[in-house]
Amino acid sequence: MREREEQGSVVMKPLVRALEGGRLEDAARCVVGAVADRRLPEGEALGRWLSKQLGVRGMRQLAEAFGEYPCFVCRGGFEICDNCGGKGRTHKHVCEPCIGLGVVGCTFCGGSGWATVNFVPRGLRFVTVLHRIGRGRELIGETMRSQRSELRHAGSRGAGRKKIAAVVLRWNRALSILENGVVALQHSCQRERMTGGTRELWISRCATYARRADRHLRQSLHDLAKASKGSSGDAAFYEEISKRPEMISKLEHPFLRRRMGAARRSGAVKGGLKESKGGASRRGKRRGWMRKRAV
Repeated sequence: MREREEQGSVVMKPLVRALEGGRLEDAARCVVGAVADRRLPEGEALGRWLSKQLGVRGMRQLAEAFGEYPCFVCRGGFEICDNCGGKGRTHKHVCEPCIGLGVVGCTFCGGSGWATVNFVPRGLRFVTVLHRIGRGRELIGETMRSQRSELRHAGSRGAGRKKIAAVVLRWNRALSILENGVVALQHSCQRERMTGGTRELWISRCATYARRADRHLRQSLHDLAKASKGSSGDAAFYEEISKRPEMISKLEHPFLRRRMGAARRSGAVKGGLKESKGGASRRGKRRGWMRKRAV
């Protein structure tokens, strides 16, 4: 045990240099290599030992390093559609597998654009998943804020369709990140110390965030149908998808569907995006106080 601790102290020097220099991918590879060579503790002991050595700030950087480590196969979570060769159309019709976008979700990372959680050593997977869920929530907020401004300056019909398609891709990636978080919490993080209530809480939060992203995704597809008017059959195709996105397998996200339905039946989860039980606005509280006073 003492020998492993001495070897771990040797590993800490390049790890700290990589974190301080902002080379997060190098830091992640350093930890993975040290665990594989048995120079660092394994399992839950790894998380405790690194937390003691790096502190809170260092662990946040390490969670970011593993959480945003790029996929080994794709760039940004998407691949060129094999059915249309990236053109988005087949025989003058919209390509159904990619819904005319020319790209489909990466089958290796599930469309998140990041390496799978199995790449992360045990003992660090839970904090990595939490970081990814937070980034998925941030991506939803950023897309919501930029969606209106981009569509307002869309310009011509062709440019407008491209901007709306880019928004659809961002919504799809946000859903992929949340879906991967649900899968990791259900399977990859089971051996780490975590109560069942904690796991269910974060899965429910993923479902709550996904409900909002799914609603905006439908609206974006509806906007795409409007921008496609004049093209033979395109508008009807996108309008049908906006009503039933599950007909397209790449927008299905099956692991989220059941959770999203459960969250819809039980109500919003505390901590959600403007849908939380504790998220009442000040205006609503003020109105309630004035109503009580009037009585």
